[in-house]
Amino acid sequence: MGERTLRKKRNPNLPTLLIRPSIIVGAMRTPMPGWTDTISAAGGLSLIGGMGVINFIHGDRNNIADLIPVDIVSNMIIVGTAH
Repeated sequence: MGERTLRKKRNPNLPTLLIRPSIIVGAMRTPMPGWTDTISAAGGLSLIGGMGVINFIHGDRNNIADLIPVDIVSNMIIVGTAH
């Protein structure tokens, strides 16, 4: 719905950037590995992974974890806005 509304209502003279990350998890590097603002769901999992409490998670190699670290998303927003 957001993309559709943006297409209908946006000013064609104004550059537009739409970033839709999937599941945002704790940081990969910045400000520190595993940093998160919540310890629920995927945030908690990345926190304990970043702290080194767990080293692996049992799973099926055929399944894709659609997760992206928060520092990558924030950097993407900064670079996209500057561009």
